[in-house]
Amino acid sequence: MEDTSENSRSVGYFLSLGAFQFLNLGDLTVSAQHRLACPENLLGDVDIFQIPHHGNGVAPQLTWALEPRVAILSNGPHKGGGAKGYQVAAQTPNIQDVWQLQRPLDVNPINGGPAVYSSDALTANLTDTDDCEGHWVKAVVAADGRSYSVSNGRTGSARTYASK
Repeated sequence: MEDTSENSRSVGYFLSLGAFQFLNLGDLTVSAQHRLACPENLLGDVDIFQIPHHGNGVAPQLTWALEPRVAILSNGPHKGGGAKGYQVAAQTPNIQDVWQLQRPLDVNPINGGPAVYSSDALTANLTDTDDCEGHWVKAVVAADGRSYSVSNGRTGSARTYASK
């Protein structure tokens, strides 16, 4: 059955700078993600993959085919950040870190069951919406594209990675 939802037509983008590769597929659905990876990977590999659909509805075939070193979940306290999406990212071959914009606060079947999430150092916001200060996760790429760092606006912690 063809997916005719708004999300199946989500616009994504692929950014490159030298050896550095970043991919954001917006809210692209699992079936559309799957088509990008099967029967062959149409996108190659990436350094940073912003996990689609706020970390819910993630196609492991695409995520694993991309082999990102870093995954970023752009979830909110009550939207996205489901356990299944996090687990797909965390179990991706050669993944080094999974960063999150928000600690997921919902523990329910829609979000994939019990909360599973990144460490506090890799999570920008830990509180609910009313108390949230809106911290960021930021990536900065070296001018030659050979390395990049990802940092947490709340803690100031950062990690540096070599581009593939």
